Amino acid sequence: MSDQKIWENLRCLYAEDLRGKRVTLTIAGVRDTPKGARLFCQSGESEAWDVAFKESGKDGRTPYIQLPKPNAYGKSCGLLRGFKVAVGGEPTEEQVGKKVTLYPIKSTKSATGQAIRVAVPEVMA
Repeated sequence: MSDQKIWENLRCLYAEDLRGKRVTLTIAGVRDTPKGARLFCQSGESEAWDVAFKESGKDGRTPYIQLPKPNAYGKSCGLLRGFKVAVGGEPTEEQVGKKVTLYPIKSTKSATGQAIRVAVPEVMA
C-alpha cells in the first residue's frame, strides 16, 4: 500500500521533463484522479488514474503521471496500453514498487509537441 504522504506534494511529469532521455522510475502509489482534477484529452474530459513515483524531483516534489481510463468503448490510449504491457495490467496498488521506463516522443496531438510513453520490456516487444 502506498504512503498517503506522497499525494501531498505532487508535480505532474511532462515529456519535456525527460529531456529527450529514457527515465526509469519506481511506482510509489496509484489512485483514481480526484473528481475536480479530471484529465482533459483529445476526446474531452476523461476519468484517469494518478501514478506517483518514488524518485523526487530537484524541487523535492513527487512526480506523477495521469493515465486516462479506457473510454466507453473500451479503447485505451497509447500511454495506458504501454503501461499495461510493462507492469501487467491497469494501474493498481499491487504495482507499488515496480519500475517503469518513460520516454518522450514527438506528438502532433499535444499542445507542447511532445508526449510521454511507457517502454515495453524487450521480452514483450
